[in-house]
Amino acid sequence: MAHHPAYNSGMQHGCTSYVLNHWVDIFEKCRLDIYFAGHEHIYERTWPIRQNRIDGDGVVYVITGSAGARYREPGKEWWTAVSDTGYCYIIVDVTWSRLTVTAYNLDGKIIDKFTLSKR
Repeated sequence: MAHHPAYNSGMQHGCTSYVLNHWVDIFEKCRLDIYFAGHEHIYERTWPIRQNRIDGDGVVYVITGSAGARYREPGKEWWTAVSDTGYCYIIVDVTWSRLTVTAYNLDGKIIDKFTLSKR
């Protein structure tokens, strides 16, 4: 988890080149499953990405930066699985073999839900 996202379709900031250029290779070598970030005031989840392409063995990147400042409009890029505007929160359920993330808007409606199994 860190402040700046790697992949980001948000209209305000976009992708963070420093994270892309210095950290993504390390995430992939370490077989990181998921990377949480904020900075852009949107909710966005990527498809699993490895070597700058969608790959089932890649890293899922999640932006949960909708708190604080006014929320912003997300875009839609090749990596975007789900994006949403507005304030939201997530609940992460962790067991020995899986991690389930559920994102809710402030009305309690589910805007995204996904599960990652231990590799």
